Amino acid sequence: MSSPTLDIAHFIGRITFDTLPENLRSTINKFLLDAVGCGVYGGTTRSGRIFAEHVMDKGGREEASLWGRGWRGPAESGGQFVRDPIAASPQRDCSAPSNPAL
Repeated sequence: MSSPTLDIAHFIGRITFDTLPENLRSTINKFLLDAVGCGVYGGTTRSGRIFAEHVMDKGGREEASLWGRGWRGPAESGGQFVRDPIAASPQRDCSAPSNPAL
């Protein structure tokens, strides 16, 4: 049985990075590099250290890591909790059009 949702899912499931146009792959690479850079930088800020210390104090199963910390702990309280607010902070809008890296 076919449906628009299933058709779209099958189409997306067949896409690989190599099948994307070169200009799109280049743009994706820039955005990924920018996101990693914002996350790494954010971890050096006061708020980044506070978030990281809070998570590291909790401990737990070693499922995820914090960039630049040499720490492993639970995925639900580790990387996502710390990395997202740090990398996406409005004070560090690394993906802004004025960013010379883009």
